[in-house]
Order: sequence, then structure tokens, then C-alpha cells
Amino acid sequence: QMCIRDRYGGGLIAVGTKIDPSLATKDRLVGHVIGIPGSMPPIFLELEVNYFLMKRLVGSASNAVSRLKKGEKVQLNVGSRSVDAVVLRAEADLAKLKLKEPVCAEIGSKISISRLVQQKWRLISFAIILQGSKQMNIDI
Repeated sequence: QMCIRDRYGGGLIAVGTKIDPSLATKDRLVGHVIGIPGSMPPIFLELEVNYFLMKRLVGSASNAVSRLKKGEKVQLNVGSRSVDAVVLRAEADLAKLKLKEPVCAEIGSKISISRLVQQKWRLISFAIILQGSKQMNIDI
């Protein structure tokens, strides 16, 4: 066992766990969060966000970015996790999103929102998590 006092960007740190290695095959743990029970951010199934639309759509012939619409399918990037979501409610700059899979995030975290345009996901907005409906934390 070794104690690491300093960490620097661009470096890798290995962490030994008792997780079955088969769970980590094919990048199945990408975007998942692991930590000491009781110290983890909440796990959300729905998020309420304050979103800020991009002025133009990058990587597409269409330049206009329209507001989110109720029932629209979007993709969120929360930390390193990508998750599909459906817009339950959308106002001028506020939206409520139902997630296809739960995410672990802090209130106040920034996320990105992408929309399917011409069969490709295109970044349309960044957002700040205001609140959400929580799922119980899972202790393993």
C-alpha cells in the first residue's frame, strides 16, 4: 500500500478494488462513479436544469438552434457519462429531463445537451443542474 499526496493532470492513478473484473470489460464502467459510502453525490433519475443554447449549431448546415421541446429526445454528458433523456417540461431557459439511466452528479454541476440532427448528435447547449429526483445510493 502506498499513500499518494500529489496528483497532476495527464497522469494515471491505479486504484485496487474487489470489483469483479468481468464488470469492467468493454468499457462498461466508463462514466460510473465509485467512492466511500456516505461521501458520494446523489444519484438522479430526473434532472431540472437551467440551460443555455449555443448561438449556432456546430458541424451542421443548419445554423439555428431552437429551444428544447416537450417529448424531445436528447443526449446528456454528465462528467464522462453519456446518457439519453427525454424532455418532460421545457420553458425559456429551464427544463426537466427524464434520464434513461441514473447518473451521479452534484447540484450546480455543468452538463452538455446534444440533439439528433441529420442522424448525428450535435451539441446544442450546456446546462447547470438545479435539482433532481434522487434514487437511493447503492452500497456494494
